[in-house]
Formats: sequence, C-alpha cells, structure tokens
Amino acid sequence: LLARRYARLPTHYIAIGQCPMAQRVRLLRNGSRTGGKLLVVPDTWEQLLHRCSRKFSTDDEPFVASRCFTVDGFEIEELEEVAADSIVVVSSGEDFLPLPLLEGLPPPLHTGVSSSAASTASAAPAPTELSRDSSVASVSLPPHASPLPPGAAAAAEPAVPSPPEPRLHLTMLQAAPLVTSRGSDGAVHPLPQLNLLSEREKLSEMLSHASKALDIAFEIATTDNLRRVCTTGATVLHYSGHGEESYLSFEDGSGASHELTPQLLASTCAAADGAAPPLRLVFVCACHSQPAAAAFARMGVPHVVAVASSALLLDAAAVSFTKHFYLALATGVSVQAAFDIGRKAVSSMPARLTPTSSARHESSKFVLLGSGDHQTPIWPRLLAGALRDASQPLCATNLPAPSETFVGRQVLMSRAVAALLHGRKRYVCLVGAGGIGKTALALAVAHYVRLRHAFPDGVHHVDCSGLSSSLQLAYALAAALSLQLVGPGEEQVREELIGALAPRRLLIVVDRCDELAEARRAGGGGPAAASSSPAGEAAAAAGSPVAELLALVLRRAPRSKLLLTSRKAVA
Repeated sequence: LLARRYARLPTHYIAIGQCPMAQRVRLLRNGSRTGGKLLVVPDTWEQLLHRCSRKFSTDDEPFVASRCFTVDGFEIEELEEVAADSIVVVSSGEDFLPLPLLEGLPPPLHTGVSSSAASTASAAPAPTELSRDSSVASVSLPPHASPLPPGAAAAAEPAVPSPPEPRLHLTMLQAAPLVTSRGSDGAVHPLPQLNLLSEREKLSEMLSHASKALDIAFEIATTDNLRRVCTTGATVLHYSGHGEESYLSFEDGSGASHELTPQLLASTCAAADGAAPPLRLVFVCACHSQPAAAAFARMGVPHVVAVASSALLLDAAAVSFTKHFYLALATGVSVQAAFDIGRKAVSSMPARLTPTSSARHESSKFVLLGSGDHQTPIWPRLLAGALRDASQPLCATNLPAPSETFVGRQVLMSRAVAALLHGRKRYVCLVGAGGIGKTALALAVAHYVRLRHAFPDGVHHVDCSGLSSSLQLAYALAAALSLQLVGPGEEQVREELIGALAPRRLLIVVDRCDELAEARRAGGGGPAAASSSPAGEAAAAAGSPVAELLALVLRRAPRSKLLLTSRKAVA
C-alpha cells in the first residue's frame, strides 16, 4: 500500500514485518537496488552468509557473500546485530557503496531501529530505511501515515550520522638507542645500529599487496608511547629493537637505552586496576625476547610471538618473518597459519642472507605463546582497500641522504643528540680536522632527531662552501627553508629571515661554517672532538658578521637550534 501511495518509493525499501519465530529482513546487493527478502532464523553467521550468497547467485554469475552492512555504511559482524525489519546490504568483499540519491521522499520521522526495539516491532510500526549518496539517513513511516505536503520534505533536514572513526589495526614500536651504560664497568657502550626507515618501508610495501583497508602506525619505542597506545586501546602491538634475556631496550628520549625488565614491562602496560590491556596479539621481535613476551602472556594477551630466550636472531630473518606474518594475517588466516607462513618464509631465504646460520635454523627460533585459540584470525573481515599509514608525518627537510658507510660513531652521536634534545645548549659544534667525517656525523644526528619528531617545523641543511658574506648565508638559509626574501638591503633581508624563523621550532645544520668564517677573517681553535656552547657565547663573536647572524637567529628564534661543523671552534 505504501508503495502505491508513494509512487517514487521503490517497493524493495518496504520492511515486511516480523515473524514470531524468526525475523525478516530486506537484502540489497552492495552498490545497487537489487535485492530480495530473507527470513533469518536463529542460525550461525556463516550460514547467513551462505543464504545471502544463494539469493544473489545466478547461473551466469556466482556470488559469494562475505560482508554485510547497514544502509548507514556500518559493517555488521555478528548475527545479533541483524535487527528485525531492517535492510541489510550484502557485499562480496568490496567496501560499502552508497545507493543513489532518492528524491521526493517524506522527511525522516525516525532514525533507525535498535536490536532491543526490534523485539517490540509487533506493537510499533516497522521502519523503512533509505540510503543516500554521501549522507545516509534512516526514515520510518507508520503504515497508515498520510503523505506530507510537497514543501514539507524540503523543510525537514535529514539526519546525517557521523562517519565511523578509523580504526588502528597495527601499532609498531621501534627502538634504536645509540648507547647503553648497562654493564659491570658502568661505561657507555655503543649498540648496533638499526635502520628503522628501511624496516618501515619494507613492511608497508609488503602489506600493500594485501589490498586491504589496513591502518598501521609507527612509533618510537619509549615508555610514554607504550603507555599511550595501551591506554588508547591498541589491539595488535609489535616491538622491534634490541633485547636480552632480562630486558628489552627502549629509548630514553636522548639517544640512550632504557632497559625494561619483564616486570616493568607488565606494570607499564597494565590498566590502573591491574587489569590486562586490550591487546589481542603482541609480537616482540628482538633477540632473547621470550621472557619479555611471556610477561604479556601472563597478563592475558591471547597470542604472543617471540624469539627463543637463548637465540640471537639475524636481521634478515626478523624482517622476512615480520613481512610474511602480517601479510598472512591481513588476508584473514588464523594466527597459527600466519605463524607457520612466516617460519616457512624464513626457512626458504637464500644463503647469502644467512651467512652465519642456516635458514631452517633461523626459522626455528620463533615461538608462539599465549593461551588463546591460535586457530582464530586476528583480522577476519578486513575491507578491500589500500594500506593507510596513520603515523605522525615526518617534518619538512632538505637533508642529503645519510651515508650507507657511516658506522661506529654511536657514542659521539649520542653526545650530540643529548646536547640538542635535553641539554641547555642552543647550538652544538662538531669540531675536527678536514676529512674526518664531521658532515657525515652531523647528517646522521639530524636524521636521527627528525625520525623522533624533535623539531616539528623542519630539519634543514645549509652548506657554507663557496659563501663569502653574511648576506649570502642569509639567502642560503632562506633557500634551505623555501623562504622568499624580497628586502632591498642586507638589513631588510636579515629582518625578513629572522621574522620567518622566530615562531618555528627548527634544527638547522650549518655545514663547513669555518670556510665562511675564514672568508670574513673570523675563526678560532679547539680540540678535535664534539663540543657545545650556550647561546650567550655566540653573541660574543665581535667583528664577525657571520657569527652575529647566527647569534641573532638564536636570540630571536628561541625554539630553534643550530648544529655546526667546523675545523675550528666557532665562538
């Protein structure tokens, strides 16, 4: 009757009532208006999908239902979410596609039906839900309602639901501390360097092949970040870094290692009342990580992947297992199946990647812990789509690529990083003889602090080779920061530059500044080591316009810092 009364209302939008022993719903094929009726009896979710598949399959085109949505675009994942007298949009795997806009419809009188309200549908009028193109509204009409005047539909504003918040599927915590003081002698010792950016790129490239709408975020492994991701409800957590049987090496925020014992790790992740965090899977990818992983298992995390407590793990094996393990999970297989796939990927690695151990032996070092059912998938019904990197974007930069042959300077790097990030120094000067590697060290420090978001407004590099005046230096600084200076004179150019730098939080690497200082007959001597000076000392460079410009930058841009390289100490 309603279909006849409202000629523009397609008949397949009419809800067909409720049966005492079952509930009936209207099916729509994703992205179209074709559909049919379905009687839902108390059954399993898999059988419901099978019946939906039969509804839409033809002799020429088989249809396999794997997703269900409401007309609002929200995914239905359990049988209990299928409300009586509702419209269910059935998909074979693709994301929700809104229906075309239907014009001339009555205004919304009701905004959807909850599962609890469905039980009283015999006493209340059944709703009629409509899908609109960019905004979806639910409309309910009583069975004997009279049509509204023609202008009433335009006067009423349809309800526009908020889109669902994006859900973070995978959180990666990466740690690459430069030094550690843990040892019997208490001295500072360098740690092997890890290429965090390369690890990110390889994992992202592999996950993109799954063609799933997977959200991933990369963070630096500090206790602050660990506590934050547990508080905000992370479900899959990955740690990558150095480990020993008694601790994992996190970062302390200044380039040094912060060792977390299994007990400290558990207390950091636990809720305020001591309850287990909402984690479903934890992968502790570090040598000797089984004791730390066991702490997560004791907290109630159902699935925990680790490296055997007595095993050293090759970097190539760790990367290979990680890539194939998460790719398999993204395809919807179980944790156990993904774990087996990761181990097989490691065991089939070429010999050149495992020079000190056989590939089969490397694959045996991974262990699966936890009391959960490992035959269940972590991401059973990911939507089709593209990988989304939800990490904090890196700041702007013009830094040259770091040298691939730069090794063995972790202690000096840690001193410079600590002085820049947590010292009271406004500028740090790396001093040494020509050709000793000052530029390579400065660039390594700059890349390190950029990856840790220490200077959100940019990390920039200025090469002073060939410059002979403070005006040329001002233009070089402006070019590095992509600034356009239009002042007619040197004083105006300087003021424009300082005005642009003043509100920013920057790190500027001024490379080979002694060449510019010598051109202005300014310079000094000093030891061939990393040294630092407070900002006030920079202002003491009388007679050097270059030093005066740098001192002005420090004085007028209080949130910025300078990293200099020179063959002589720069006052």
